[in-house]
Order: sequence, then structure tokens, then C-alpha cells
Amino acid sequence: MSVLIKNMEMPMSCESCPMSHYIIETITGCNITKGKEYVEKEDRDFWYNDKPSWCPLVEVPTPHGRLIDVNELIPVLAAWIVSEDDFQAVLDAVKRIPTVIESEE
Repeated sequence: MSVLIKNMEMPMSCESCPMSHYIIETITGCNITKGKEYVEKEDRDFWYNDKPSWCPLVEVPTPHGRLIDVNELIPVLAAWIVSEDDFQAVLDAVKRIPTVIESEE
């Protein structure tokens, strides 16, 4: 499960992230990963200037419209569109729409 925090800006680095904390003086942990990921003192560029590749935060671009589950939309389209060619054209158009948040298990 994921959580969207409305009106929160994407932190540019671990330093500006409210989810980071010091484990010990030389290691900074991530509250989201519950200690499974951390930044060591040697990797402090991430702390001050960047995010590590394992960072679980995902930016949701704004402005954006309603975020829906497209897999729920497909059966509705199939029920309303009579022609197979028209359905395929609409389905292809839907698949070209950019993904804002990836699907989860």
C-alpha cells in the first residue's frame, strides 16, 4: 500500500526529507524503508545533493487530473463500444496516456 501526502513537495535530497533520520553519526536511515536502506558517511553527496536510487518517494506531477485505475476502465469501455476496431483504437489511446503512479501488487 502507498500513501500520497497532499501538498508535500518532493525533497531534493535526504537532508531535506522528513523521512530521514540519523541512526548513528556516520549513517542516516530512511523511515519509509524501516532501516532496510541507509546512507553511509562516504555517500554523503546523497545526503546533501541528491536522492539514492533506492529512494521510495515518487513525485506526482501537478497539475494532474483524476488518477484512476485504467484496468477498471477497460471493461466499461468494452461494454459501451460496439465495434472491435473502435474499441481497439480507444484501448490503444488509453495505453499511450502516461503513467503517473506505477501499479502495485
